Amino acid sequence: MTKKTETRPSTAAINPFGLRMQPELRERLEAAANEAGRSLNAEIAERLELSFSRKDFPWLLESRINEYEALMQKRDEILNEMNKMQAFAHELASSDLAEDARHVQLLQERLARLHEERALLAKLADTVSESFNIVLKLGADHGAIRNYRADADMEKSKPKRKR
Repeated sequence: MTKKTETRPSTAAINPFGLRMQPELRERLEAAANEAGRSLNAEIAERLELSFSRKDFPWLLESRINEYEALMQKRDEILNEMNKMQAFAHELASSDLAEDARHVQLLQERLARLHEERALLAKLADTVSESFNIVLKLGADHGAIRNYRADADMEKSKPKRKR
């Protein structure tokens, strides 16, 4: 796998920080770093930075849910408008008003609005879907961090062997 180009400033001038960790944790970090195309140090730094952004996670999740609800409401409005359009078109087709240019123009204008709203709905759906996937990933990462902390706490609470 090729390494990703990083946008971080050079760390050459930063004093190194020694970090002791369990071999299993190091293996997991190295595997994640390889998968992401980063160095082990970059992977650790990325995960640490991400942990600080987690304090906003509940707010972010609520915001995304609100966006999703608004999108579903807009979808319902558009579907309702489509049903009205279909009924109106049926009425026009079954009446003598089909010859009336004013009604035909009105129908064309409403159809144009419907197409615009449908395009907007598709954009909104893509945005919400992307946001929801990010939120799900953040939630999974948040859960993994909590599990790791719980495992670490259990390790700390085990009695130490005397030498």
